[in-house]
Amino acid sequence: MSAGSDPQHTLALVPLIASGRQHVLACELPATQAGSDATRTVLETASSVLTVALERTHFAEIARETELRRAAESLRSSILSALSHDLRTPLTVMVGLADTLALGKASLERQKNMLNALRNQALSINQLVTNLLDMARLRSGNIELNEAWQPIDEVIGATLRQVRTQWKDREITLDIPLGLPPLCFDAVLVERVLWNLLENAIKYSPADTPVELVVRRFGDWLDVMVCDWGPGLPLEGAEELFGLFRRGQTESNIPGVGLGLAIARSIAEAHGGQVLAENRMGGGACFRLRLPLGSAPTLSDLKDET
Repeated sequence: MSAGSDPQHTLALVPLIASGRQHVLACELPATQAGSDATRTVLETASSVLTVALERTHFAEIARETELRRAAESLRSSILSALSHDLRTPLTVMVGLADTLALGKASLERQKNMLNALRNQALSINQLVTNLLDMARLRSGNIELNEAWQPIDEVIGATLRQVRTQWKDREITLDIPLGLPPLCFDAVLVERVLWNLLENAIKYSPADTPVELVVRRFGDWLDVMVCDWGPGLPLEGAEELFGLFRRGQTESNIPGVGLGLAIARSIAEAHGGQVLAENRMGGGACFRLRLPLGSAPTLSDLKDET
């Protein structure tokens, strides 16, 4: 104990012997009570309780850091596994096509087909890398939304133009009502959501069936639904499809690393929305991007801002 500069009070210092950093319990006591047995008992009890609490906090931090390291290592292993399989295969195909073209012995028609195959493989690789980079940005928590009030049909149109560059012959039907209100969202990110939902529907449904894109307003929400005529969702574990590196068919020759749905849901939630999945009557699945409508600014509001 230390008397300090105030003779009326005494500063009691009790070391707390716990794992990790050392701590000291400091208590300012009346000088007349500082040396009593009751005061010592209270200080010993308090130090014991605090020591136990510090021990628990210390080991909880160790457990949390261990779990973070384990999750990071698992993510790293999953990424390496996905890259080794889903990038190596199309790259091998591209090298084989390029070697065949370099020989100059293929007919013009076959050369055209091989060039189209090269292009499709390059687009596939680009999509894989884009998804990996998108998920890295989302997991880092550093993503910033560039939101603006805009019509959803313009973003749908831009997404469809990109989709048709890769799947020119796939039929996509549209059902978009007139007079939809504008929404406040990041056009680039919402376009990424729609791309992933459309890509998922195209990959996992028969090539001779249409993919349907339907927009509807439900109360305070605007839903963009992408529906297909594929095998549908599993009766159990449908939510697991939104996890990292999860695929509808674990063993499949369909390219992809299982990030599209996880990215779509993360982006939707960043906008205060949702991505939901359900089986449709008659077969197939529907994935629903649900965005909040909000209150769009009026012309008078815009004039006031200027």
